[in-house]
Amino acid sequence: MTDLADVATPLVRYLAHSLWQGPVLLLAYLAVRRWLAGVRAEASCRAATTGIVLLALLPLLTALAALLSAGSTPAASNVGPSAVSPMPVPGELLRLFQLHVTENFARAVALAWCAGVLLSLGHVLVGVRRINRLLARAGRPVAPWGLAGLATRAGLARTPEVREWSGATAPFVAGWRHPVVVLPAGLQQLLTPGELEAVLLHELAHVRRQDVRTNLLLRLLAAFAWHQLPLWKLMSDLGREREHCCDELAVSAMGRTLPLARALLTMEERRSGQPRLAMAGTGGDFASRVRRIVSGGATMAGHQIRRRAAVAMTGLLAVAGSTMVVAATAEGEFAAWASGVHALIQASDPAGPFTVELVGGQLVAATIDGVTIPRNRIVQRGQQVRLLDAAGRSELTLDVRAPGTIHWSPRPPRSP
Repeated sequence: MTDLADVATPLVRYLAHSLWQGPVLLLAYLAVRRWLAGVRAEASCRAATTGIVLLALLPLLTALAALLSAGSTPAASNVGPSAVSPMPVPGELLRLFQLHVTENFARAVALAWCAGVLLSLGHVLVGVRRINRLLARAGRPVAPWGLAGLATRAGLARTPEVREWSGATAPFVAGWRHPVVVLPAGLQQLLTPGELEAVLLHELAHVRRQDVRTNLLLRLLAAFAWHQLPLWKLMSDLGREREHCCDELAVSAMGRTLPLARALLTMEERRSGQPRLAMAGTGGDFASRVRRIVSGGATMAGHQIRRRAAVAMTGLLAVAGSTMVVAATAEGEFAAWASGVHALIQASDPAGPFTVELVGGQLVAATIDGVTIPRNRIVQRGQQVRLLDAAGRSELTLDVRAPGTIHWSPRPPRSP
């Protein structure tokens, strides 16, 4: 049966890799977002989505890269201490990290990460259940004039249901199986026909893009990266860019910008001071949305947009791949050290001779004055190893500094 530590220890290493890979990926995304200034929001939305997926899958992808790298690298042969060459920096850092990670610590970190994943998944699923129950009980169905024609203009083959709910402070779309457009009560009377048409086209754009379903899948995936601080920045940016995408689609379907901008201004005035409902249709920064709508959004030609978006995505994927290569290389160097270095060291000090056997930085056997030390009296915590006598007192303390190298303070001579 596999010990939990056999799974927990490599898991902790891959999670540790993701803690430096995540910020590197975030910096690459920020550079990509700057590069995409003036490009249609769809390109920025795809960049943010790609960043979230990569961030969530970093530990798994790094493990697969390390596995493939190990499969293409010849196995290391057992060598003596004099034949050991210095390990490159990434592998050496990983070796030091491994030596300081005890089995109990690895188990605790792995269990804490799993608990965080389960809590995050539970939070998402409870939210889905809450929205479904809310939609089943709250609001009343309405049929705005010309809804079927708007759905056709938005590119939908089926007209979604529209409900009016007094608890809504802004329009939104909910329901991952059968999307429902929810309007605040009284909004149809508050807006002009053109403004209402723009709002409905915006919400229908969410339905066309399947934003609710995509958002649910990304949140489920992001649960596995709950420990990553860059994740929240990417999720926030994705919400904003998603709103920009739907604004652009609504303006394109209408052929005018002012109705949607005016509708946003009217709704913002209506809900001032009211709590905002954090759902699909209420995301995005209000001022930036209005500014982008009025300015016309993208300022580049179509071929320039496509070329710039392709370069941006290639760069983001290249940076993510580079971090995986570095991590996989470090794992390969560590694996070679852990499995290939077998050292038998004979030493002595004023107290007498002793022998220790090291395998991959772990002290597996020892003798003092020719007497074998039982395994249960060899205590290793990271780099420090203590050899205990029969009474449980420390008889010899060693530090494992490098493959085949030990350091210790000389013991005083034994009393006659």
